[in-house]
Amino acid sequence: MGCESDLARRVGKYEQTRDYESAAQLLQRATQRNSQDAEAHFLLGRVQVRRGAYEDAVAALETSRELSPRFEEQIEFLREKHGREEFQEGREADQSGSYQAAVQHYRNATLLLPDDAAAHRALGHALVQADQAAEAEKAYQEALDLEPDAETLNNLAALAFRRGAYAETVRYSQRALGLDPETARQSRPEVVERLAYAHLRLDQFSAAKERFREALSTTPSEELRRDFAFALHQRGEYEEARSQLETLAAAQTPDRSVLHALGDTYLALGKHHAATETYRRLYQQHPEDEDALQSLIIAYHNLDQDEEAQKYTDQLKELTDDDNR
Repeated sequence: MGCESDLARRVGKYEQTRDYESAAQLLQRATQRNSQDAEAHFLLGRVQVRRGAYEDAVAALETSRELSPRFEEQIEFLREKHGREEFQEGREADQSGSYQAAVQHYRNATLLLPDDAAAHRALGHALVQADQAAEAEKAYQEALDLEPDAETLNNLAALAFRRGAYAETVRYSQRALGLDPETARQSRPEVVERLAYAHLRLDQFSAAKERFREALSTTPSEELRRDFAFALHQRGEYEEARSQLETLAAAQTPDRSVLHALGDTYLALGKHHAATETYRRLYQQHPEDEDALQSLIIAYHNLDQDEEAQKYTDQLKELTDDDNR
């Protein structure tokens, strides 16, 4: 840089005593007098960085860069140093559950390091925790534009699903699955499961079935299997629905709705003996269930076991009479 200018010396004295306000006022006057003074803009940016006024700092530093390459290395050093410090403070705030503070620190990091995808991703995470979904999507999109990765695509898919944008969910999820398999491997089960539900909401049932099957092969949760079984049953695909429902019904205390759907599926498939066994089990567990009794009566009639059907018809009448008293 050569010899230090008089302006730099004056500013340096203010900086030594941390009187950044006076330094900023001095430099603002200098830039107003000569808007082409690259040094004055650089010094103003440096002072603004040190006082935490990052938007003003970036504006001044970039003006200096545009006017002259003289301070290029120092500008890069300042942005990198303070950007990393803000990122670290954001991480610490995040880990302590101070999400609003984390958001502010990560925003500062993205101002100073606009091409750092990790800073934008971290800002997105903190915004989600701070219940600012729309802003989180913007941050994730910035990260995605800089560095496409499965985690960011999965986060965007989750936010799109939350607001009911199922076509967007499908698009982000398919992009995530299309990345390098090793990179996307860890998040794949979550992506596939959400993709199954998104296809289901869009009434793309063939695609939904494929994804439900894949999801169940890796993470066979009861909720996932139940939702798939009910979707199959609703669309009249009774044979595959039966397989899923039988798995659910094998539990010691299956959900009432599962037994209802299984019994109805057996009836639709003409498996009347299996239907009667299922409805009897349902009635034994829930003797107040009038629908179970009515279905049991139908199943016995289908088997031409009118005596059994009448027995349960009488029980249904007693139950409804009690309700009417």
